[in-house]
Amino acid sequence: MKLTLNLSTLYQALVWLAALCGAALAQGLVPDHYRPYAAIPVALAAGVASLKLHRAAGSLNPDGTPAALPYAPDLPALASAAEAAYEAYRAQAGGRSLALGVEIPEWAELAPAIQQAWRAAAAGAKAASE
Repeated sequence: MKLTLNLSTLYQALVWLAALCGAALAQGLVPDHYRPYAAIPVALAAGVASLKLHRAAGSLNPDGTPAALPYAPDLPALASAAEAAYEAYRAQAGGRSLALGVEIPEWAELAPAIQQAWRAAAAGAKAASE
């Protein structure tokens, strides 16, 4: 399993760190002579991190997914693996959805969101095999 660190992950870690520091201040774990200096950066860091996370949640990656989620551009090999997997499923199922029994379209006729879901499935299969 690979752990992807992106800007949102780092901001979230900063928010948690600020929360822990705030809790340490509230519990009296920080010596009194450091207390006035520690509260200001903690509050500032939490505010900046929260603002960045909220702004990122409203923007989109180039593929249309929320920017707060990990993003990786489509690779030709991954796209062709997704298409091959979909067409193999389609052939095995006789061109019909096994869940609903309705006819399913060819790859080129699929909605972009469904193609992206198949690419995610191909990426998951690739990650599991590594």
